[in-house]
Amino acid sequence: MTLIPSQLKNALKNGKAIPFIGAGVSISVKNKTDGELLFPSWKTLLEQAGTRLEAEGKQDEASIVKAYVKTNRLLDAAKEAKQALAANWFPFLKQQFDPNSNDAEPESLELARRLWKLGSNLVITTNYDRVLRWACPPDQKDDLAEWDIEAPAERIRIDCVSVANHNLIRLLDEPGNNGEA
Repeated sequence: MTLIPSQLKNALKNGKAIPFIGAGVSISVKNKTDGELLFPSWKTLLEQAGTRLEAEGKQDEASIVKAYVKTNRLLDAAKEAKQALAANWFPFLKQQFDPNSNDAEPESLELARRLWKLGSNLVITTNYDRVLRWACPPDQKDDLAEWDIEAPAERIRIDCVSVANHNLIRLLDEPGNNGEA
């Protein structure tokens, strides 16, 4: 049995806990067509980056990425893949992390839905995908404010977060924005 500290219980009860969401929420989402994961794991993403590099005719770079993945040096693999894919890096990430919401098995979004039920109107994530948007309560979805902390204009506006609406702050820049990622 997991013991939840009383301070956390009180924060949850009073809607004062701010969920910080990582890849575990997204990796639970399944493709409704085949039941497979809708999003790649970190390791699978980098393996696919190696495959993409091969398709781009960059065999040496692909070999380096694959060797880093094989030896579990995933951060090195990501750096190499980003550098080697260059202008194709963001389109590659978008392809991996931006499927249509209709592709998701509705039941597999339950974990993400439960996060919004914790009572906080603010959720912070490091995820590129849209799972938290998909899981936002239907009556709040139109009012959901999404903030990219890395996007320059959003950094200025971040202190204006409304506690009346649901807010989602991304700590990574979305693929395709002008900020660095």
